Amino acid sequence: MKNYFNFTIKAKQFVPYFFGMLVLVIAGVAIDITFGGATSNPMAIFDGGFLLTWLVSTLVSLVLVFGVMALYLPVISNVISTTIYKEQNIEVDYNLRSWLWLSVKGLLLTTITFGIYAPWWVAAMMRFFADGASHGYNRIAFRGKGGRFFAITVLLFIVPFALLSALVAVGSMGVMAEESGYGLLMIIVGWLLFVVAGTFYQIYIYKWYLDIEYGNQRIVLGCKPGALFWTIIGEGLLAIITLGIYSPMAFLRIYRAVAREVVVGREKIEARGGLSLTPWKDWAYCWGQILLSIVTVGIYLPWAMMRLIRRFGSRFYFKTIDRPTETMPE
Repeated sequence: MKNYFNFTIKAKQFVPYFFGMLVLVIAGVAIDITFGGATSNPMAIFDGGFLLTWLVSTLVSLVLVFGVMALYLPVISNVISTTIYKEQNIEVDYNLRSWLWLSVKGLLLTTITFGIYAPWWVAAMMRFFADGASHGYNRIAFRGKGGRFFAITVLLFIVPFALLSALVAVGSMGVMAEESGYGLLMIIVGWLLFVVAGTFYQIYIYKWYLDIEYGNQRIVLGCKPGALFWTIIGEGLLAIITLGIYSPMAFLRIYRAVAREVVVGREKIEARGGLSLTPWKDWAYCWGQILLSIVTVGIYLPWAMMRLIRRFGSRFYFKTIDRPTETMPE
């Protein structure tokens, strides 16, 4: 039997907060541009007003970021609390003060450590949202660790990016030294390695996010990374070849491939995920929302996002397995 999710969020629960965050982001960019010129010149440090300018712009920026995070909480809270599964809403109980402290702590530590703390901050936010939610008598908990996120990022993104940069630099020197064949080969190899590593990075991040406890069961992405690799590569190539026209379909088919690999159970797999699509109708619907957002210069964007969440979130389901035989993945 298939049990579908039902997303019932309404405009008043999403749009005002979205525009509030947008206004704060625009204000932050404007302040950065206004004060940036006053602090970008190295000689400005000898100016008596430099420190005051820097302090004021930094404090105002922090206040704006604080405001964005404060508005982000009701957005996520409303999306989760209006989600229905098996005819029952997911209940949420989030403390604004705890969220703001988590946001300030995460922002400061991420800034001080030049981004190193970011994976632990993301893990802490995921735990916050999971711990504050429940479905019936089933508690929800997020099991992902910041250290694993950090390791995945270093091994499958930062190291490949550094290797890409080195190969492109060597290749460019080869081209300039009239060894164009060798140079182009280095550049192509660098990009191929980066694309392969980046695809696996995406898959492992999916697996990291989908590591949840639900009551006495676990919800995980049960596939081996190679199972999704060719789907992502193939759909990505089609999106590039069609100059982006195919992109919504590529996203939906990758989403469906990931959904099919989601499994639920404790020791045995008791249910599998899935996604119902009407491919070209859904592709046309996505493009309709994209074009409306473009025509209205972004004003329609929050309504488009809300409608896409409702349409495709409500297509996701879990299919119960009557006689479980497969072992749950770790």
